[in-house]
Amino acid sequence: MTKITLQDVSSFTNEASALVTVNSNSNVIEIASDNFLSRDGTTPNQMGADLDLNSNHLLNIGDPLNMGGGRIIGLEDGIDLDEPVTVNQLNQVILTGGGAPGTLPFITVSNTGGLSAERALAVGTGLTLTDGGANSTITVAEDITSGRNKLHPTSSTDNAVTRFDGTTGDLQNSGVLISDTNNITGVGTLATSGNITMSGTSLVLNGAGSVGIELGRVDGTSSTPFIDFHSGSTAVDYDTRLISGNPTGVAGGGQLQLDGASIRPTSNDQASLGVSTTSWSDLFLADGGVINWNNGNNTLTHSSGNLTNSGNFITTGNSTTTGSLFADGSVAFRGDISPTTISADQNDYNPTGLSTASTIRLTATGTFNITGLAGGADGRIIILHNVDTADALILIDESASSTAANRFALTANLTLTPDTVVMLQYDSTLSRWRSIGGTGGGGGGAATTEPFVTIGNTAGLSAERALTAGTGITLTDGGANGNATIASVGSLLRSTLFTSNGTWTKGSNCRFILAIAVGGGGGGGTSTGSLGASGGGGGGGGAMSVIDVTAVSTYGIVIGAGGAANSAGGNTTINTTTVVANGGAGSSNGGNDNPSDGGAGGTAGTGNITFRGEPGGNGLSGLTGGHGGTSFFGGSGKGTAVTTSTAGGNYGGGGGGGAGGAGGSAGFAGVVWILEFA
Repeated sequence: MTKITLQDVSSFTNEASALVTVNSNSNVIEIASDNFLSRDGTTPNQMGADLDLNSNHLLNIGDPLNMGGGRIIGLEDGIDLDEPVTVNQLNQVILTGGGAPGTLPFITVSNTGGLSAERALAVGTGLTLTDGGANSTITVAEDITSGRNKLHPTSSTDNAVTRFDGTTGDLQNSGVLISDTNNITGVGTLATSGNITMSGTSLVLNGAGSVGIELGRVDGTSSTPFIDFHSGSTAVDYDTRLISGNPTGVAGGGQLQLDGASIRPTSNDQASLGVSTTSWSDLFLADGGVINWNNGNNTLTHSSGNLTNSGNFITTGNSTTTGSLFADGSVAFRGDISPTTISADQNDYNPTGLSTASTIRLTATGTFNITGLAGGADGRIIILHNVDTADALILIDESASSTAANRFALTANLTLTPDTVVMLQYDSTLSRWRSIGGTGGGGGGAATTEPFVTIGNTAGLSAERALTAGTGITLTDGGANGNATIASVGSLLRSTLFTSNGTWTKGSNCRFILAIAVGGGGGGGTSTGSLGASGGGGGGGGAMSVIDVTAVSTYGIVIGAGGAANSAGGNTTINTTTVVANGGAGSSNGGNDNPSDGGAGGTAGTGNITFRGEPGGNGLSGLTGGHGGTSFFGGSGKGTAVTTSTAGGNYGGGGGGGAGGAGGSAGFAGVVWILEFA
């Protein structure tokens, strides 16, 4: 490539023009000569740019490294001989030629000891030196197979996290894995002095055995660890917080506190508080605390020392209270048992089911004694109910036949007649059963030092006065919860008149009745001709009795009807056969010149005293019919003189007979009159 371009002088004819061209060329040559290197050192004699030998050698240069700031071109970035040589630069040094100078400092790959200025090239820890041989490269590199520069362990597990050996500095394999989906497994103890933030949705601890989480200081330094829960849409410090506090220095002696409005299951009737074999020890509620069942179906509310139950309170076991127990509603003792029928005296009576019973329904095959009852506990209440219909049971006071702790303290024997009840309470101080109420006869209930009255003197109480009835006086015991009635003997209490069928019911304190009955009157006869005459009907019979009705409650009453013309009256009865009053007979028809006789009176019936009814009067031919017969109460019917007659006029009266072709009249119905006496 031409570095200098000169102008040609085509002609010297024009001297001036030729001179200009020559001068211009000389100027170009002068400028170009300044860029040439001078062999004798005439200046300028320095390179203004790099010298490219185009792969040719520079020969006979003397000491190649003593170049006073010069550079050897052809290396990557070159080597500054006035500056320290870097490892990367030495990687690219190419040594050529036949040997090294013997007097100037120089570097060999290995120190032979034969050159005075020789320096051996060596590498420190973590570096390697590789000699590529003559005309090749000496390579210095970091050691990545051991020590602090080791890039991988000898062996590894896929996805395992590597770690350093603190002694050798080597990398090691570990059991902690980070999967391709960034899940971490195989972590043992994770210790951190800062926060751990997770962007996932759950923390899973899946150890081979029992796993756990420990919060707070484990070195004995006091702390208050807590767990915060955030669930609301409003940014707050926490919605719910679990706090560990009140340490006691004993494992398990602290408290777990809840800072939130409530703790509940995710759905109704889902979870239990404790289990059958692992229960909570105590439940503490504040003043005014409420236990609420089934959304208010039943509540138990505390207020100022009182506990109020809004519904029924049913217990199948023991229930103990040291305060007062108030019941605004009913109290039911529902633990009923019906033991085997008693067929002998019972000592230390202990029927099946007694331990949970509140009521014992007793039956017996006869009258037997019960000398003691098992199952006593302080304040326990037992109800004994004799449901037998015939036999009594007797609770024996302080009987030695039973163990002392099972005996009754009644002050006297107590008789449970059929369908009577006694309520017993156990006195743990005395170790005895005491009667606190019921309908049983005898026993405790009356004072032993103050005067009192009994129906019958038992002679077992020092202050007892027996109530008895003197002459002309009756004493009626109305039974338990009834009245004891004193009355004069024979005093009239009440009278009842029956004119139609019915039922007599005994009144209070009635012991005797005077019962009077009259049968129905017979009907008068009918005349069959203009001159005919008929007799009157017979009067009804009567009966009277004085009856002891102590064991009687009611009597059925039947009233005899009055007989129609020519017919007999009906019978009147009390209790069918107790008192009977027969009706009067009816008269027959009376014709011309053949008058009929009157009907017979009612015959004797049943009673302490009986009365026959009066017969009816005979008919008088061509004149008048006969009159009806009278009864105990009188009142016969009148016979007719021409065409009419009259019916019986009072209870049991016979009807009048007809005459001159007239019909007879009906008799009067009977009656019952009962007078009640004390």
